[in-house]
Amino acid sequence: MGWTVTDLSTRPGQVLGRGNPVSYLFAGQGTQHCVVLEFSATSQAINHALIEWVSHPGDQYDAIGLMIGVDAPLAGSNPAAYVFRHEGTQHVLYSALNDFGHIQELWWDGDWHHNELIGASAGAPPAASRAHGYDFEPGFESTQHVVYRGLEGHVHELARSHSAWNHFDLSADAGGPLAVAEPFGYAFDQQGTQHVVYRGADNNGTSIHELWWNQSGWHHEPLTQQTGASPAASEPFGYVFSWEGTQHSTRHPAYPIRTQHVLYRGVDSHIHELWWDSTGWHHNDLHGVPRYAVGLRPPDRIRSHRQGNPTRLLRQRHQPRHRAPVAALSRRRGPTVSLRCHTRIGRSLPSDQSSNAESRTHPTRGLPILLPRVSRRYCT
Repeated sequence: MGWTVTDLSTRPGQVLGRGNPVSYLFAGQGTQHCVVLEFSATSQAINHALIEWVSHPGDQYDAIGLMIGVDAPLAGSNPAAYVFRHEGTQHVLYSALNDFGHIQELWWDGDWHHNELIGASAGAPPAASRAHGYDFEPGFESTQHVVYRGLEGHVHELARSHSAWNHFDLSADAGGPLAVAEPFGYAFDQQGTQHVVYRGADNNGTSIHELWWNQSGWHHEPLTQQTGASPAASEPFGYVFSWEGTQHSTRHPAYPIRTQHVLYRGVDSHIHELWWDSTGWHHNDLHGVPRYAVGLRPPDRIRSHRQGNPTRLLRQRHQPRHRAPVAALSRRRGPTVSLRCHTRIGRSLPSDQSSNAESRTHPTRGLPILLPRVSRRYCT
């Protein structure tokens, strides 16, 4: 059994969605969340409301109207969302209908509340793009971060520390070209760094740039220029893959694998990946993967190189040669929350779904490859 599809709109509540959904997990409570603009053919107000589907353990679903009982403006953009693990809260960001310059936040701590972040952050300019948020929890601090593009093209950050929101102009701090579209931010907690990727105004708006932070401040990296990657035709998306090895395992290496991955659509309509390991940034054209192409490392060489980590084998056999070992490509999965106290539009009945693994063999090399056999859900 491989990937499965669940049509959330057929679940109790019969709620339709429009636009692009955003999904996230709250691992602390084992729930999955999908937020999207609601759709109605008859009500304009419903068309600008936000709906959330929550998947509980046991294949049990709730449909929740996030704006029910909350004094919040109607939505005029697709939502973005993240979880703040330190406080056990979840956060949904959007732009209000007819008021795009302000960033609206719906946040949950057992009940849903509303906040307007531009007004809560002294000196923050109006937004010219949708905002994205992430939490930064490396051990020495726990903070929330929201990034967006300003009217002048700068990348701006709203950061919450010690219960107060503050504004920072990242373009002024780090340099780099102006942004032509919305930036995307993520944290690399194990390394103690933050990363914001965006499409710059240079090269006719086709270059991917990174603003990254460590304890010495913000820095700029021109990623497509460094890697020779294809020009971009879409906004980038980034995440961190972290796999912790253990010296007690005979199957995996005795050290952690930690890599960063930035995905975008190129002008050639291919999906391109910019990925980082300890040797720097690299480029991979994902179009055509998982075909085995001439000039790429054969699986047996990769297997002998690192004692046959099966996840990494599946990833590396499609990678060009590099001086350092390449880490596995993995989908980011994150944390979730129980919403028992919210207004429920509907609830579905549990069904039995198993999760196990199957063993396959590489067709030409005869090498065992372990592939996870997991039932996953997503919104369409």
